[in-house]
Amino acid sequence: RSRRQRQMCIREDIDGCISSVELGVVKEHQGFWSKAFRYFNINPKFSLFADDNLYVVNAAVKAGIENSFQVLEPTSDVNIINEPEAILTIRNIGDLI
Repeated sequence: RSRRQRQMCIREDIDGCISSVELGVVKEHQGFWSKAFRYFNINPKFSLFADDNLYVVNAAVKAGIENSFQVLEPTSDVNIINEPEAILTIRNIGDLI
C-alpha cells in the first residue's frame, strides 16, 4: 500500500480528533491533556499520541501517555525541533500501521 493509503487506514482506528484551539489550551500545557482526557473519556495508559513537536510529545508523556511518538517527517513548521530526541520516534504517521 502507498503511504497515503496507510495514513487513511489509521483513521479507522482513531476515536476522534480535537485541536488545542477547541479546548482553549496549548498542547504543551498540562491543562490541555486533562481536558482532552475528559472530552474523550479516555485513560492515558491505553492511549497513543503522535506529534512532530518534541515539546508536545514530552508534554503528552508527562500527562501519562507513555505511547507518545515523535514524528520525524513531514512537518509544516520549520521552527519545530525535529531531531530524533524523543524516547519513541517514527519517520511518518504511516509507520504506526
